[in-house]
Amino acid sequence: MTKLYQWRKGLLFAVAFALISSSLCAQGVTTSSVSGQVLDESNESLPGASIVAIHNPTGTQYVTTTRSDGRFNLPNLRIGGPYTVTMTFIGYENRKADNVYLKLGENMNFTFVTKQSAQELAEVVVSASDLANKDKTGASVAFDNNQIRRMPTITRSAADIYRLTPSSDGNSFAGRNDQYNNFSLNGAIFNNPFGLDAATPGGQT
Repeated sequence: MTKLYQWRKGLLFAVAFALISSSLCAQGVTTSSVSGQVLDESNESLPGASIVAIHNPTGTQYVTTTRSDGRFNLPNLRIGGPYTVTMTFIGYENRKADNVYLKLGENMNFTFVTKQSAQELAEVVVSASDLANKDKTGASVAFDNNQIRRMPTITRSAADIYRLTPSSDGNSFAGRNDQYNNFSLNGAIFNNPFGLDAATPGGQT
């Protein structure tokens, strides 16, 4: 009787442990997922197709693309719905699944079968305007008065403005000695020759 009692007690303990473990695992899952495959009319996989799942109540979008085998996965989707799952691929007809509702821990699978469509791509026009001074060469940066006014000038130094230029390192530009800099305001030169030249506008010497 003692051995039978111990055996029953051990069996009950094992069953209780299994139930608790499964309950804890279930509590750890708080999302759902969507997976599937995209095929053409010949049942060939379509890699690179775009998959978008939109949670309509909130507008949240989950986006992915199909792999080399045409398969895709969208994990960690919020439960509920409705969702709209859309497949798009250039040169093929779009496919869409509406009113999709996801349950807790569910992995809903879709197979999108599409076919080629005759699409005329819109003309792409690239235009540019030449605002640069053709007499100048090398890198340059232009910034307007509004940018200068918004820049914090804690030290009231021109170096605070230089930070707008990526090539600047203090008073040096692109590693060039800062004595080669030229400062001018409305055409007037404001360099500081350290007393080696005539006085410059602004009273600097």
